[in-house]
Amino acid sequence: MKRPTLAKHPLVSHWLQSLPQDTLPHPPEGRREYDVVVVGGGISGFSTALHFSQLSNNTTTVAVLDARSVAGGATGRNGGLVRPGAPAPFAALCAQFGEREATRLLDFERDNLAALKHFVASRNSSIIDPGLVEFPCGAFGGLYSVAAKSEAMRDCRDWRNHHRVPPVSGFLSRNNINAVTGLHIDDPAIEAGATNFQEYRVDPARLVLAIAQTVLSNDNTHFYPHCHVLRVDRQQEDSKSEKDSFKFTLHTSLGTFKCNKIVYATNAWTAALLPNIPITPVRNQVVCTTPTTNDNWRRGLFALVLNNGKEYMSGRGDGRIVLGGMRHLAENDDYGCDRDDELHPVVSKGLREYFPTKFDGFDNDNTFTIDREWAGIMGFTDDRIPLVGSLCGVGDYYGGGEFIIAGFCGHGMTRAFLSGKAVAEMILGKTPSGNFPASYSPARLVVARKTASKEKETLGFHANVATHTIDIHGSAEPCFYFGNSFVMGQNFRDMLVMLISCLFIFAMLFLANKG
Repeated sequence: MKRPTLAKHPLVSHWLQSLPQDTLPHPPEGRREYDVVVVGGGISGFSTALHFSQLSNNTTTVAVLDARSVAGGATGRNGGLVRPGAPAPFAALCAQFGEREATRLLDFERDNLAALKHFVASRNSSIIDPGLVEFPCGAFGGLYSVAAKSEAMRDCRDWRNHHRVPPVSGFLSRNNINAVTGLHIDDPAIEAGATNFQEYRVDPARLVLAIAQTVLSNDNTHFYPHCHVLRVDRQQEDSKSEKDSFKFTLHTSLGTFKCNKIVYATNAWTAALLPNIPITPVRNQVVCTTPTTNDNWRRGLFALVLNNGKEYMSGRGDGRIVLGGMRHLAENDDYGCDRDDELHPVVSKGLREYFPTKFDGFDNDNTFTIDREWAGIMGFTDDRIPLVGSLCGVGDYYGGGEFIIAGFCGHGMTRAFLSGKAVAEMILGKTPSGNFPASYSPARLVVARKTASKEKETLGFHANVATHTIDIHGSAEPCFYFGNSFVMGQNFRDMLVMLISCLFIFAMLFLANKG
């Protein structure tokens, strides 16, 4: 896989153009040694730093490094929406992960929303307001056919049967969706009307800045913007000296940093530092309009999602509309593209022509135009599930002390905040709390590789272990992973047979060595 590169002059998003980043404190001169270094200053990186600071009672030192600045990657370039939901219908999730994990995947996203709301509501008065607001009418998703509506209704019943409020809260008819949004009634996307579901809007860059302002009020946490990490060197335990007791050396554009724990909150650019981790950059484009006088949209009462999520738009409450998506118009859906310094012309044309061709009421709005257009690079995993946890035993990273929080597949706003808490807990040797999904574990990469090569998986990556024993000062980290047995669909008999086989092999090796 080609290593992604970071564009030097990315397009500036609506969220980043006026972000008051000068409110953050400067790091101390010459400080380059920390207990923990977090690479990436988006919602994942700063959430990890915040929770780690809180859980460790501000007793350990943390550095957050970013090649750009606050929310300079995908977070500060998205569509400004927060939608808790499930990554697939309940039946599909059960088939892949089992019932317990299926419900956990939904619960975790709702827990993230609740945690974000609590953070915003309880923040210090000096912390910037990120504008997290629920749409009074929620969001609407177009239904392509009567069969699609039947499937959505069946999925609602499945969730209710397992004691969960379904992600979809209701349905609208074709006429109602036209009356509310102005969407042309002949659009095939609303053949069977639309679903209705919970949705929030937020200024994503301000949200990350609020998290950064909060955590950087702790004297033990520092932020280094414009600090591009170029390479990470790993030192083996037995090669440490009294002069250099640090496990990791980070070579950056600002010099060398050293630490004993490192967190890769690098999303689409992960493969630049971890080439064995399969996260692919995918470009998405977004536009923001000038304020509109369109009665359907000027008050910002709802969001609209069409074409299976490939087109999404929302009123921002100030008359502006943010529209994103349409990457399906690009070759290969812009999969593998890491250029957020330029736009795909066909996608750009589709976004700019979207409003007058899809909706009533924009033709007569003479002041309505596109105010700004930008691109953002998402990080996609092969299975569309994030990678959150220890990298011990994954790829070439055998020694422990390395953690990842990345690969959110364009849906990080309701996953990243508490994923950061889970990583912080793992660093401190704790089991992730709450409804953190076991399916997020990077251990599945090892199982997937061995399955693909038709090799026999080893016991270590099937054990359903919920333990991470890690000393913050750099002792060895056991390569245990939690909840992976159901990820591969292994039943108890398979695991028992594998255990006996492994014990037999170990016994034979022992006897051979004795002889």
